[in-house]
Amino acid sequence: MYTGFKQYQYTIQDTEDNVGQLRKLFYDEQLKIVKQTNQFLRILSKVPSVKGLELSECNEFLQAIHRENPQYSTLVVANGEGMINCCAIPLKKPINVADRSWFRRISKSREFVIDNFLISRSSKKASLPFAYPILSSDGKTLVAAVGAAFNLEYYRNVFESVPLPRDSVILVTDRTGNLLYKSLSHQASGNQDCLGEKLEQCRGFKLPDTRKGKLEVRDADGKDRIYWFERLSVGQETNEICLLIGISKQALFSGVKQMLLINIAMLCVVAFSSFIIAWFFGGKFILNPVNRLLERTRLVQKGDLSIPESIGELPGELEILSRAFDDMVLDLYQKGKDRDEAYTIINNSPLVGFIWSNQSGWPIEFVTENIENVFGYSPDELRGNTIRQAGIVFPDDLERVQRETVRFSREKKRETFAHTPYRVLTKSGDIRWVDHRVYIKRDPTGSIRNYHGILLDITERRQAEEEIQNLRNYLSKIIDSMPSVLIGVDKEGRVTQWNRKARSVTKISRESAEGKPFEENFPGFSSDLERVKNAVKSAVNDHKLVKDLKVTWTEGEETRYQDITIFPLVDGNMGGAVIRIDDITEKVRMEEVLIQNEKILSVGGLAAGMAHEINNPLAGVLQNIDVLETRLTGMTIPANQSAAASVGTSMESIAEFMNLRGIPRIIHGIKDSGFRMASIVKNMLDFSRKENTSFSSHHPTELMDKILELASADYDLKKQYDFKSILIQKEYEPDLPMISCEGSKIQQVLLNILNNGAHAMFARGEKEEMPPPKFILRLSHKTGLGMLQIEVEDNGTGMDAKTRKKIFDPFFTTKPAGVGTGLGLSVSYFIIKENHGGTMDVVSEPGKGTNFIIRLPVEQKSRK
Repeated sequence: MYTGFKQYQYTIQDTEDNVGQLRKLFYDEQLKIVKQTNQFLRILSKVPSVKGLELSECNEFLQAIHRENPQYSTLVVANGEGMINCCAIPLKKPINVADRSWFRRISKSREFVIDNFLISRSSKKASLPFAYPILSSDGKTLVAAVGAAFNLEYYRNVFESVPLPRDSVILVTDRTGNLLYKSLSHQASGNQDCLGEKLEQCRGFKLPDTRKGKLEVRDADGKDRIYWFERLSVGQETNEICLLIGISKQALFSGVKQMLLINIAMLCVVAFSSFIIAWFFGGKFILNPVNRLLERTRLVQKGDLSIPESIGELPGELEILSRAFDDMVLDLYQKGKDRDEAYTIINNSPLVGFIWSNQSGWPIEFVTENIENVFGYSPDELRGNTIRQAGIVFPDDLERVQRETVRFSREKKRETFAHTPYRVLTKSGDIRWVDHRVYIKRDPTGSIRNYHGILLDITERRQAEEEIQNLRNYLSKIIDSMPSVLIGVDKEGRVTQWNRKARSVTKISRESAEGKPFEENFPGFSSDLERVKNAVKSAVNDHKLVKDLKVTWTEGEETRYQDITIFPLVDGNMGGAVIRIDDITEKVRMEEVLIQNEKILSVGGLAAGMAHEINNPLAGVLQNIDVLETRLTGMTIPANQSAAASVGTSMESIAEFMNLRGIPRIIHGIKDSGFRMASIVKNMLDFSRKENTSFSSHHPTELMDKILELASADYDLKKQYDFKSILIQKEYEPDLPMISCEGSKIQQVLLNILNNGAHAMFARGEKEEMPPPKFILRLSHKTGLGMLQIEVEDNGTGMDAKTRKKIFDPFFTTKPAGVGTGLGLSVSYFIIKENHGGTMDVVSEPGKGTNFIIRLPVEQKSRK
């Protein structure tokens, strides 16, 4: 019987070895088919007639290729719209495959596609579709797709390579249980052809949900079979198939039964002879000692591993067996003691050990006793599958944990992996974070038997990390909210911190900046780069504060001014520095504006002094010309008559002479010029007089007329161009209101605009098609806004959008070098906007002149 039983075991083992070999060959063949088909279709896609969709040549080519590769049911080429252009099997009518799964998938992925298994409605043959894309030159458009359907009948070559007992059955189903293939030996048995039907309907039994196993069934032909099955993936998870190998019990164990009958007959003869001998000698020499040994065995079976007492003297082999038994009990006692100590250490630690099966929901096979202390579950709840491994994972994390397990499990050589920390639910409903290490246990065929895992509660560590991260985020937000550029550098000058302002100024992200030398992230400091680098080195190495480092930053065509302060870090071994960069462009420009204002005030003071100096001799000239006119033209004045008579003439003769020589006209001309000069001097004094930012009422028309007189005199003096030659067109509304303003500053603004306009009109040169220089001056009252609008329009060269955008910027000028400072209009804008609360705009196009529009409040509110 023992020999028969061993023969039974050997038969089962040999069969399982053959089944495992066949299963491995089948899986390797599947991988080989996928790889070869990929290469095969890639080569076809490069053939000119296929790539160019040339109908006749493509059909002939595919038919020839199909004859050499009969393992494929068909070969097709479909254009980008899904219409089949050519096929290895002649088509009776046009076919569009745009709605087929493989074409939809290749249109989306534009990569090699393995589709789901399908069964032909006509031939009832199963096949596995493949497709490869033909893309446009830019790789963005699907031009065509080459397809092939692998005939599953060619599995026959693999299955016939491994010997199996007679009446064996080989079946292949898809992931839903539909039958895709069955062995020829079964087809010859006369059963109905049921390809495409459910396994349960066709064969009368259903597979369990496990990935692999063994099943004993009464098959559809009435024979008892043992089925070995395993689920395998082909290219992608949706293409999972199940391989079933069924061996007939009768064929499997026929030799075992025959040997067992022979052995039983021989055993009966030997047993009868032995019984007679044992009757006389067994009781004394064998039976009693064996009974004592069996009693000791029962004690060990009950868990009594205490030091064994001597059983007594035993004959021969029984003495050896007794000693071996005692040694075994001692060894078990020591191992049990070591195991108990190990369990004590584990159960007193925060580590929880698990073993769970590779099945749905991960049923738990083993868990350490400390699970109750850590997570509140009793070991029996988990070992009894009342709660499964998946049942304690926090629902929001379960899908991710499952994906990670599947992903790592598919790697055949993978033995261990670690989950990204996830959350679990304790029995009380609390949420705890765990670190999970997993060891994959596989059988000799490479299939996963179960998983061994260790869970470590890291909730406190996680909370501490979150608090640190929150603190970092808080500090980062503080740094990002600073209006200055803040940069942290290490001892070598590499960037370690890069705030939002730095990103805004340099247009360089934090990820790109960090780790690079500071100077590489600031190319705009090109002219001052060495000075900045040396300052950073000095702060880092000498631990000295560096401040008031003024540099320029070039950004496109614009130059901006920066103030750099470097704070050294001297905390422990970290070293480094913090660099603060402030944009002081507006401050620098304001200082320049103030300097220019001071210059203007100085010039105004000089002009006032000159006006006073001119005024005194001018008064003498006007007074003396009045005296001269009186003495020459005063006909009735006695002193004049007496003087004329003393020289032998008369006043009438003198008057006649002067009229003949035009002397009265000359005298009147001198007087008119003198009065006009006196008016100019008065305007200069009014313009240059400091008013201490006091506002007074002025009439718009008078302000405009005075500045016109001043501008005319100014250009007469400079002799660069004659302001009098410019046409002045006045468009003043009647009944304009008085406005509250600083008259001298408004005149300064208007004079600057007239100056720039005259320069622009004379700068265009003298061309016949151009109209003469002309100013249009408009004054209007915007009652709805409570504003007085002043417009100064010229017909000069105009300006483009780029110039208009910068026209009020300090130091921006369109005049030649040395002619303008670029501050006139910026100062004017400041006077109107800041001093008077008004607005100043410009409307201009190239070749269409320029119109400056100023709006001033009629009534000034209290201004600081």
